[in-house]
Amino acid sequence: DGLNSLVLDLDFPALRKNKNIDNFLNRYEKVVADVRRLQMKAEDYDVVKVIGRGAFGEVQLVRHKNTQKVYAMKLLSKFEMIKRSDSAFFWEERDIMAFANS
Repeated sequence: DGLNSLVLDLDFPALRKNKNIDNFLNRYEKVVADVRRLQMKAEDYDVVKVIGRGAFGEVQLVRHKNTQKVYAMKLLSKFEMIKRSDSAFFWEERDIMAFANS
């Protein structure tokens, strides 16, 4: 994500006039394309059913198209989170999910 963000920030004609930026973008063009291709996308999954709804979004039961493994995917509304500016819960929940062993 960091590499992709950096490339998106730098890839403008005015910035490419700087030879170091242009060299960097040209050197890592293929790597960035590979990273983008390998990133998970919502299109990689089929929705089995919605298993929950909340104030900020919903949780879906999904199946990966290639591996057929089943996951829970949480979809959050960025608009609702910013509007309510009570996103502290998000980071706590994210940490719990990121470090869980199941």
